[in-house]
Amino acid sequence: MTLRILLADDHRILREGLAAILGAEPDLEVVGQAADGFEVVAGIRELAPDVLILDLSMPRMDGLTVLQKIKHIAPDTRTLVMTFHKTEAHIFQALAEGADGYMLKDSSTAELLLAVRSVGAGARHLCSAVASQLVDSFVAGERPANPTTKADGLSAREREVLKLVAEGFTSKAIGELLCISEKTVEKHRANMTRKLGVSGVPALTAYAIANGLLAET
Repeated sequence: MTLRILLADDHRILREGLAAILGAEPDLEVVGQAADGFEVVAGIRELAPDVLILDLSMPRMDGLTVLQKIKHIAPDTRTLVMTFHKTEAHIFQALAEGADGYMLKDSSTAELLLAVRSVGAGARHLCSAVASQLVDSFVAGERPANPTTKADGLSAREREVLKLVAEGFTSKAIGELLCISEKTVEKHRANMTRKLGVSGVPALTAYAIANGLLAET
């Protein structure tokens, strides 16, 4: 399946660079570009892309407002925010407004491709720099205000596994700690990914931090 992508950024050279990178992949197709918020909304209506790559700092209509609008006009379009903004306020506000992924513009090409494919497959994705920043904030004792959570839907064992994944343990090590097989750990991780809508260690780690799971004993 080919993912159809709409690029939204007010810098033409950046859009063209992204288009060249993404267009070189056999499973990705850039179907349109937008230079401001109004063009994004129009492009979403006309093209119905699978994935929107969206900058937050857009002229005429900012990225957060765009996120609010496309939730209603194109609920099936997945959105990956790509921005220079790396404060937790920006990150959590974008996620609260419906972004499915968040990455920084200084991320690598490999991370960009991973993020696009993860978001396009229905998962949430945070780039490694953002996930690391959230970990650092947690260690420093900071907590985001009023995080949105689906963690209540996890079983007690799944919460244990999520906490250990976020703490950096491998599936094999988690199995040894909990006295269960590595295969069982992988099954729990698959269930967590399905229930939470996130995939990958960085995103799971950020989710655990945002919902205070590392503080559980």
